[in-house]
Amino acid sequence: MIFENRFYTTKEMYTEYVHHVLCRRIYRLGIPLTILAFLGCALSFHHAQIISAIEAVCGIIILAVLFASPAMMVRQLMETDLSLHQGEQPECAVTFDETSIHMAEGSQSLTLEYSQIKEVFHLKHCTALMFTRQNGILCSKDGFTVGNKEAFDQFIHNKCPNARFH
Repeated sequence: MIFENRFYTTKEMYTEYVHHVLCRRIYRLGIPLTILAFLGCALSFHHAQIISAIEAVCGIIILAVLFASPAMMVRQLMETDLSLHQGEQPECAVTFDETSIHMAEGSQSLTLEYSQIKEVFHLKHCTALMFTRQNGILCSKDGFTVGNKEAFDQFIHNKCPNARFH
């Protein structure tokens, strides 16, 4: 074992994970679409009021999704976590060796090879190692019991040369 990271997942970790990782596409598409919807509404207001009203409704729906989705995702992550662990919040242990990453939390575990990591997000409270668009392993910035954050950042950069770093 080269690095070990132990932590209890917090709402703050999930919140920044949702906002900066999971909802990135929603924000990237939703904000321009909202602007276009309201711009179209304003431009067509005098000529085609029905079209203008439809565009306004579309803009409102997109805004509602933009504001409601992150909070719903955080709540869903926390509820799923509690459900998987029968209402308990177990410690999560993530270990890194030369060839793989192993994560264990309660009765759940997962092992990945470094080549499976597609993206790495360095966030305020944690680092997210994403192996699919919507699935990743979190590591707490303050949770290193073997190694430290600075050495880990360099290590993961070297082990995942094909990953995109954010």
